Amino acid sequence: SAVFSPDGTRIVTASWDKTARVWNADGTGKPLRLEGHQDRVSSAAFGPDGTRIVTASWDKTARVWNADGTGEPLRLEGHQDRVYSAAFSPDGTRIVTASADKTARVWNADGTGEPLRLEGHQDGVSSAAFSPDGTRIVTASWDKTAWVWNADGTGKPLRLEGHGAPVGGGARGGWTFSPDGAQIVTFSDDKTVRVWNADGTGEPAILRIPEFEAHSAAWSPDGTRIVTASHSEIDPATGKMKHWATVWPRLQRFTGLEDPALWTATRYCPPIELRKELLGVSEDVAVEQLASCQRRVAEANDRRAAQP
Repeated sequence: SAVFSPDGTRIVTASWDKTARVWNADGTGKPLRLEGHQDRVSSAAFGPDGTRIVTASWDKTARVWNADGTGEPLRLEGHQDRVYSAAFSPDGTRIVTASADKTARVWNADGTGEPLRLEGHQDGVSSAAFSPDGTRIVTASWDKTAWVWNADGTGKPLRLEGHGAPVGGGARGGWTFSPDGAQIVTFSDDKTVRVWNADGTGEPAILRIPEFEAHSAAWSPDGTRIVTASHSEIDPATGKMKHWATVWPRLQRFTGLEDPALWTATRYCPPIELRKELLGVSEDVAVEQLASCQRRVAEANDRRAAQP
């Protein structure tokens, strides 16, 4: 993994060489090495104020470091298997970790007290992180689901089910909240990306990536777009793996046929004969539908032309 600091001046990277490194984002100077893990470092991230870094490792621990390398790291121990991800809460007081031991855990970032265990997944938890307001946590698992929990452990988690393969995997994560916290995007080896309402209402929007397995997804800062990265099997003709990145623009749910956004996105009005054939309607109804479609498209074009 590689993540910018909150102020954008530094980058922290996590590596299978058992270290994390902190770099100046402009490439100057030498990186700071954060050493001590006994196995691969699967993820690393800055705290919200940029003064601390949390790392997750296959050595079954997470560690909290001073971002300037001073002092000794704080060890968060208790997981029974590899730790795949670790992330700070928005206020920096808590850390959530995800592990192959089928649990996520919420720790006080200063190491005090006992961690809160989030249990229920039937397979390893590949990633976990807080919502933008810090009140919820979403976890992604190899059991083909993502779950949304109250960050204080109260109540029952919301299960996001529908993927046909593990959600995320390893350090790749598997989900991300939209910037406003209202939606969650998940990706899976089932060749789909899904956009869910974070409160569990409605059906997810399904973004299909034919012939490619999605292996990451992220929102744009304004929440209007999603970028996905994918790969397919090795091409026998070239001996190389195919790679694909896709930007999905203006992801939004249409509220109905009168939604102006629908007619901005869709300008094609099927002709009368095609409507009769495909929809099984009479000629009078087809004529009425065509006129309505053309009217809506014209109104959308007028709105677009009036925009500065």
